[in-house]
Amino acid sequence: MEATLIESHDQKKWNVMDRQSSLLNKAGIGYKPLNETQYEILLALKSTNDTHSAWQSIKLKENKAFEWKERHHWRHCTLRDSPSSWPNSAKLLVGCSVFSSRQPAGIAGFGRGPSSLPSQIGLSKFSYCLLSHKFDDSAESSSLVLDSEFDSDKKTTALVYTPLLKNPKVEKKPAFSVYYYVGLRRIIVGGRRVKIPYKYLSPGNDGNGGTIIDSGTTFTFMSHEGYEALSNEFISQMKNYERAETVEDLSGLKPCFNVSGVMKVEFPELKLHFKGGTEVLLPVENYFALVGDREVACLTVVTDVVEGAEAAKGPGIILGNFLMQNFLVEYDLRNERLGFRRDSCK
Repeated sequence: MEATLIESHDQKKWNVMDRQSSLLNKAGIGYKPLNETQYEILLALKSTNDTHSAWQSIKLKENKAFEWKERHHWRHCTLRDSPSSWPNSAKLLVGCSVFSSRQPAGIAGFGRGPSSLPSQIGLSKFSYCLLSHKFDDSAESSSLVLDSEFDSDKKTTALVYTPLLKNPKVEKKPAFSVYYYVGLRRIIVGGRRVKIPYKYLSPGNDGNGGTIIDSGTTFTFMSHEGYEALSNEFISQMKNYERAETVEDLSGLKPCFNVSGVMKVEFPELKLHFKGGTEVLLPVENYFALVGDREVACLTVVTDVVEGAEAAKGPGIILGNFLMQNFLVEYDLRNERLGFRRDSCK
């Protein structure tokens, strides 16, 4: 029997038959076999009074789901039957959070995986409209629309669409199967095409590369070579502005420009061209942010800390949620397409 950690980013697997020991490592993670098909994962936690360590117990069984229960300072995820045998009101697989600091109370997974919310409740379509980032702790919400209508291929008014793609090599890299790939064809800055290597726009023979859209990523990510091409194009077109290199070093963002005292700052337009002819013109606040005392503007695209073979693994470009501010974004799962529309999110 083998159980896979739910929605694990790197798809780590725990094989019971190969691990007949009471502790896995010194980090406070271990497991205890209960019988041939069931075992218990133990996670060390500090109790509230710090007099001793508590344990968080998660019982796993092949093709089974979790049910969360509180028992004093002990917490148990116990087994229920597989979701397909539950009553309609209970067909939902939920993972358990071990520890979080300054995080949301929960996270809803909307990827392509079988344990994601859209997969479990049978959505044919969902959409969201993300409010502008304010970089504060104010709790605000915006719209999320879930649609389970199966017999419609009608397009939503005023949206432009591009096909949702899949990585052709998911059998070798199953973690990539949960991503929403899109066919990004060109990036245009100020009317000039940025020379992004094709391997970052489309998955290669090894499954690496390609462009995904991910609402859980904040700033858009680009592999180093593509990022340098984009960054240098902005630097070239904004050479009349002084570089704020100290802010670049402190923030990790690049390029940054000193815009203090400038009455009207002019930024080059950023356009994304997708497969199918879809073109998305982004507002400047979706790819530049004012930093500090609003005297410096930085490009909100990031890249790898390191270069080389390790950095080349995974998607080449990740379109993050900062890029999606004040856009209605629709995932039409039935028709395998992604829709965009500029909007004022509320």
